[in-house]
Amino acid sequence: MEELWVPTYANHIQVNEPALILPDTHLPYTDYEWVERTLRVAKRLRIKTAVLAGDVVDGNAYSRWGNNGKEGLEHERQAWYNELHPLLSRMGIKKKKWILGNHEDRFARAMDYRTDTGDLIRALFPTPDTEISDYHWCYVYDVYVCHPKGAGEKEHLKIAEQVQTHVICGHSHHWYMSQTNSGKHMAFQIGWCGDENKLKYYMTSAPHGSKRYVQG
Repeated sequence: MEELWVPTYANHIQVNEPALILPDTHLPYTDYEWVERTLRVAKRLRIKTAVLAGDVVDGNAYSRWGNNGKEGLEHERQAWYNELHPLLSRMGIKKKKWILGNHEDRFARAMDYRTDTGDLIRALFPTPDTEISDYHWCYVYDVYVCHPKGAGEKEHLKIAEQVQTHVICGHSHHWYMSQTNSGKHMAFQIGWCGDENKLKYYMTSAPHGSKRYVQG
């Protein structure tokens, strides 16, 4: 009997050069002014690589939340090709590394997971200088950069204790910094790069939370 082919997943992104980490741009709801500010700093430091740390696109059309705006896939593709990607390139970013987040998973969920999220995002957003991962994490040197499922105040610290290295997390849209019990490793949640004023479900829902999102 011919052996059934099963894919393997053993090739995460490994960055071995200085990199700018941009969490949660949520195209098309991006705060481009903030992104450009961070890129200007990266340019002064001669950083040529950016890690897009999940939720690069919002997947609004496939959201299970109610009270959304009308922005769909074509808005997100236009925002990537006409705004964010050209901005990254114009500011000297030669290599773009895109890891997955829960909002990329919205696309696969809409297809009942008949296609892997990574394959689907690569098909929808093909870009020669952008490596789109199958993973929700990567390494920059020995720093574990991830878009975890959880978004609690201690999520970054929990992960650092598990992987026993420095950790940078997206997802929560908030800023937290902690040190592991051993004192050897630092862990961060680094906010987001979106504009909450563009998020209809967030700004119009009641009660409106007092813990506002933080650019990171």
